[in-house]
Amino acid sequence: MNGFRAHRADLPGRLDAAGAVLAVATVTWTAATGRDDPAAAAAVAGLQLACVAAYVAARAVARRQPALVPLAVLAAVVTLSWVVRGPVGVGSATAPPLGYANADAALFLQAGVAAAMVALALPAAKGVAVAAGVVMAAAAPASGSVAGAAALAVVLGLWMASRRKPALAAGGGMVAVLVVVAATAGIAVSSATGTHPSVVDRAGDLVQRRRVALWGDAAAIARTHPVTGAGAGSFEGLRRTAPLDEDARWAHSDFLQQGAEGGAIALGLVLAAFGWGFARVAAAGAADPFVACGALSLAALGLAAGVDYVLHFSLVPLAAAALAGAATARGRAAGSPG
Repeated sequence: MNGFRAHRADLPGRLDAAGAVLAVATVTWTAATGRDDPAAAAAVAGLQLACVAAYVAARAVARRQPALVPLAVLAAVVTLSWVVRGPVGVGSATAPPLGYANADAALFLQAGVAAAMVALALPAAKGVAVAAGVVMAAAAPASGSVAGAAALAVVLGLWMASRRKPALAAGGGMVAVLVVVAATAGIAVSSATGTHPSVVDRAGDLVQRRRVALWGDAAAIARTHPVTGAGAGSFEGLRRTAPLDEDARWAHSDFLQQGAEGGAIALGLVLAAFGWGFARVAAAGAADPFVACGALSLAALGLAAGVDYVLHFSLVPLAAAALAGAATARGRAAGSPG
């Protein structure tokens, strides 16, 4: 029993070591895929490094002041939305703060999670933080994003079911992300191969036929380059769908684009990064809703990335990395008995 407890207590440290190895492997592989487009690979690798830095810095800050990181994320989104882009009400036709509905919704969900964390860490500001969280959550579907509305429903469900059980929130979040990735991959393969046309038609009715066609393009590229991919930035030139459409430069699924441009290795690495994040939240181990919010942040990011290219809007993954870092600074992650 003592040995088991010692192993459990050491789990956060082991996961941190594994995370460092995973980060190095991910950035290294991204750089290696830039054989034909070094600039595209450098941009992605730079964002990956920035997310690692945001996570580490947030962990360090949150050990001293847990509310500071989520407060900064919330303030950044509010400032970008209401000051830089101009005021917007729930139901407005405009789409701040990033100008793309699904990315806006993904960022609003991160801000909603941040507001919940502020309310939990600063009881004196709970009323204001809860009000801000409600506005941010409502803004996600109001931005015109169906994916945002669906992700909000999943996040709220996870919150209600597991707000004091970080491990349950992390497990549920990972399952939800895997289901979305598996579903989009299945639809993509069907679109690329011409099999199960009824499935492709139904999917097109739900998420737009052009999006399904782009998923099919990603699957076709991945079939041609299954292990190492076609190279960073290659999807734009190899796709068959809407060649003159600027918005179709992306596969409209970050996971499928990783598989097309970086092969099974890149797809495995990005899935491993999400899996590591959920495991790290679970390892914090405290019966603390603040910790559980880290899993909600990752779930919201993964669900959005499964159906669109939200990871290319750097503020979205950076916000999620920072919130996950702040969450894992609690409990055993901070060296407390929890």
